[in-house]
Amino acid sequence: LVSSGGGDNMMAAIGTGNLRPGCLTASMGTSGTLFAYSDKPVVDKQGELAAFCSSNDAWLPLLCTMNCTVATEQLRSLFDLDLKRSTQLAAAVPEGADGLLTLPFYNGERTPNLPNAKATIFGLDMDNTTQGHLLRSAMEAAVFGLKTGLLAFQRHGMEFEQVTLTGGGSRSALWCQMCADVLGLPVKVLQERENAAFGALLQALWCYRRAQGQSCDLEKLADQHLLLDESKCCLPRKESVLAYQMIYEKYTSLLKTLTPIYKQ
Repeated sequence: LVSSGGGDNMMAAIGTGNLRPGCLTASMGTSGTLFAYSDKPVVDKQGELAAFCSSNDAWLPLLCTMNCTVATEQLRSLFDLDLKRSTQLAAAVPEGADGLLTLPFYNGERTPNLPNAKATIFGLDMDNTTQGHLLRSAMEAAVFGLKTGLLAFQRHGMEFEQVTLTGGGSRSALWCQMCADVLGLPVKVLQERENAAFGALLQALWCYRRAQGQSCDLEKLADQHLLLDESKCCLPRKESVLAYQMIYEKYTSLLKTLTPIYKQ
């Protein structure tokens, strides 16, 4: 059999059960994406959300940032740290990295639309110029990029009760908790980590069963096969949510200030 398949995020939507209204998935790889199910097209006049079709006869409005885990990988390479040690150092630093802010645009940026932007580290002083502070600030910046997408969805009247994480960042308990606190949503992580590949597998099974004349619902198929990793799931912490709201405002203020320079 030959089926139409789909793109990586479309398959990840299936592989994370993002197949009904109210579902939200964050993919934290080298780049970052945030996408949701919609039964009608979502056209964002501000250009922050792409109006993709999904691979299950619906729509998949999506935010894409070019710099997610690439920001921390750049620093890990610079400091010659393994993943375990870099996580330990970042975890020892408080929220907001003692005033340090990072605009992690190592690859330029797609959202916001600043292809010529460069990475910026702002607010260094005698106390926060450490490996841990720089790593923590880079992690926070990656999630701030996703928060921009969440606000764009909310601008279109879309609300969510939780977010499912996938990609390399979802394997970090620190990053999972950070996502919960910055986005203000419970974070869900699945046992199956290769969610795009698993979504393609589920779609293939769905197509095969339908071709055999069997009644097959893709949503139910996903529900049957996708299991939670309870050890990685976490809830937002009220004090941290409030703290990150203020830090995010500072982040957006810095971005607004530097945008004219980036556009030059």
